Amino acid sequence: MFDRFDLRGGIIYGILAALFFTVMGFFVKLLDADVPISLILFFRFGISLIVLLPFIIKDFKSIIVVSHPWTFMVRTLMNLLAIGCFFQALKYSSFIDVLVLVNTTPFFVPIVAKILFGSKTHTTVWIGISLGFVGVTFILNPDAGVFHLSSLLALISGVLGAIGITLVRALSKTRSIKQILFYNFFLATVLTAPMSSFSWQKLSPVSYYLLILIGICGALYQLCSTLSYAKIPVRISSSFMFLCILFGSLMDWAILGLIPDRESLIGMGLVILGGLWILYFGRRHIFSNKL
Repeated sequence: MFDRFDLRGGIIYGILAALFFTVMGFFVKLLDADVPISLILFFRFGISLIVLLPFIIKDFKSIIVVSHPWTFMVRTLMNLLAIGCFFQALKYSSFIDVLVLVNTTPFFVPIVAKILFGSKTHTTVWIGISLGFVGVTFILNPDAGVFHLSSLLALISGVLGAIGITLVRALSKTRSIKQILFYNFFLATVLTAPMSSFSWQKLSPVSYYLLILIGICGALYQLCSTLSYAKIPVRISSSFMFLCILFGSLMDWAILGLIPDRESLIGMGLVILGGLWILYFGRRHIFSNKL
């Protein structure tokens, strides 16, 4: 639990969360198209649970006891559905297009925070978010083929993600990070186990390696994002997920040889500018808001 804001820590963890989220998505994109989503989700959360267990064993008794379990369940469902929509969209659209649409989350966070907790977002933060969104549109450079079912799934993922991370911020005020992560990974693993058992199939060794890496990156993303949301308001920390667009473009260039065009470069610059704007002009307002 955190009694005061930690701007520097929130920034660092926010950047790392964006990096691990991007790498996780890239590994999903590399999987064979016929690998079921239920199986990917089971490995994503099951491996994450295994990674976390050694760190919670000594505090297991205190972690396992919760007073309002439904809150953890709702948060887990939002996160599970958001990740599921993200993975499904990756099967049918380009990596960058999906990252752009999924990372509309920062635009929905202020709305969710207002509805659930009555939180207000200062105008300076909205300006920075808007700059980031303009950068996103430059990178996306949408054509007629981007707006289809997979795009809708990616946008739904953004909305559900906003609900999930807002709940994380609220939970972090009274619950430990370990407890939040444990119940998220445990409940998601239990929920996906029956579905994955029915869709289990023989996979190539490479697919199994990728599934394990997806779980590890997922655990690191969840840890860093939860720490970031706990340290600074989600309206600020969620904006760092725009960096996924930058990281994804760099991975496309370095690994797949896809060179960004002029519009993409302009977009990356605007994304970075938007993030810096929020940090410089918005920092004076984050200490007066609880979310």
